[in-house]
Amino acid sequence: MSGILLTPGPLSTPRSVGRLSQVFNDGLSQSKFLSAAKKLEQAGFGTMAILSNVGRPAHVFIKKSPAEIEPLLKSVTFSDLCNVQDYAAKYSRPPSTVITRKMKAAVVQTGLVKAELFGDL
Repeated sequence: MSGILLTPGPLSTPRSVGRLSQVFNDGLSQSKFLSAAKKLEQAGFGTMAILSNVGRPAHVFIKKSPAEIEPLLKSVTFSDLCNVQDYAAKYSRPPSTVITRKMKAAVVQTGLVKAELFGDL
């Protein structure tokens, strides 16, 4: 689950987490991504969405801002996922190159992410 939280930018997909996982040599299947994302969504870390207007339907986990999840990361239950500083640093970075411009635009249209987080919109 921490792989989803620590991918760069406010979005995670199975491919973006997979790219991060290659660094750690522990690939992530789509079913594992969906399972982990559902748990994170239920815990309040973000929202799972299926973007259908980006070509092929894409599963995307839209992460909440660092300020919104800081209390969760400081709780005993989730403190082992990652720390607030690492999350904030990754959240503010540009998203993985596997997150397409169409995906970014579709997520901005949901109102869950501001366009300012993406330099190319």
